[in-house]
Amino acid sequence: MINIVFLKEGEPIASYGVDKNGVYCLDAKIENYKLKGDSLNYDRILEIYDESKNEN
Repeated sequence: MINIVFLKEGEPIASYGVDKNGVYCLDAKIENYKLKGDSLNYDRILEIYDESKNEN
């Protein structure tokens, strides 16, 4: 699962997690949701994440 955390002034204000099957959750709540169709390209998000690690 990829987790994206939004910060404001260094403090987390929201989060979003999604896995390769299109299951996602908002703000670490127990409920999970399923994306319809190809509305999210998980592989591209993972690629962006991996690229960001190499920028340092």
